[in-house]
Amino acid sequence: MGSLLIVSAKDLFIFYLALEVQSFCFYILVASRRNSVLSGEASIKYFVFGSLSTSLLLFGIALIYGSLGTTNLNDLLVLGTPGLSETYPVIPLAMTLILVSILFKLAIVPFHSWAPEVYEASHPYVTGFIATIPKVSTYSFALQLLPLLWNLTDAYPFVLEILTLSSVIIGGLGGFTATSLMRLIAYSTISTTGILLIPFITPDLESLAASVLYLIVYLMLLLSLFSFILAFKLVNGELVFKSIEDLRFAVSTHPNIAFSICLTIFSLIGLPPLAGFFPKYSVFQSLVASGDVFFALILFYATTIPAYFYLGLCVELYFSFSSSFAPVMQVNSISYLLIAYLSIINVGFIFALPTVDYWILFCLKDILDPSLR
Repeated sequence: MGSLLIVSAKDLFIFYLALEVQSFCFYILVASRRNSVLSGEASIKYFVFGSLSTSLLLFGIALIYGSLGTTNLNDLLVLGTPGLSETYPVIPLAMTLILVSILFKLAIVPFHSWAPEVYEASHPYVTGFIATIPKVSTYSFALQLLPLLWNLTDAYPFVLEILTLSSVIIGGLGGFTATSLMRLIAYSTISTTGILLIPFITPDLESLAASVLYLIVYLMLLLSLFSFILAFKLVNGELVFKSIEDLRFAVSTHPNIAFSICLTIFSLIGLPPLAGFFPKYSVFQSLVASGDVFFALILFYATTIPAYFYLGLCVELYFSFSSSFAPVMQVNSISYLLIAYLSIINVGFIFALPTVDYWILFCLKDILDPSLR
């Protein structure tokens, strides 16, 4: 409910209340593993950092209301002319506080420290929710603030470029040390969400459409990974694949699913003609078209860092062998079918790309100013 309210919010106060409803649900879900000390510790840490971010959000909203007398988004977009920051010098500070709170929910560096511990300590079902739903709802609201941010100051693009590169690089390097699958997914998410800041750097429709396409495809690939992890259970109900080393049992027991997951990993790297290639190509194409070639080049090399630990998963699947026998597994048939369905979409995404691009552009036109349509 909180996520749906965030997506439909047209007022900053409504966004704050909806964000609190969503956040408190996740605080409780993270702590739902009562027999785990790490779960309670991660929940407290998540709560503390989340409370700090929402307090900054509320302070920013209060500054906007005190200066402009309104928190309605439509009114703010009308008032948000290029000279607004000169008339009301406090507005850039207020928008910065709001943006910091949003970056925390997206786990952007340097507001990412909560993510690896929360992802690892939570139950995989809960981690799947945290890795997807808050990202989509928060990012959809952040897109509505784009025209206002573009008109306020020229300092945002430079700062966000640094945050984008930091997220991609730190997320990629952090994955090198991960031993559990949930922690590796956390660093993968940090690395990926950094690219979602591209529309805040280059104010045009192409970069916005490319980032939304990137988010859609990444969520699809993430759903495939979680379906794989949750599909196999031991006789006692425990999940089979908890650490990266556990993947070595997949090929000998279920080679078809192992191959599907390899396709998902290759798509996360961005190899053509899989689905993950096209969003990355669109992002870099929009950066080059905007004239920011140097930043595009650095970002391109930074996005190759996560390929190391992605390929490490394939190595564990096919080239690592265990001296012990594979455990007896119970397979969830629904997850099995979902993996097969998502693999078909992954391979055949090239045929649906024109239609997806059309609908993304059609849905995003109302967000931007008429001059940018």
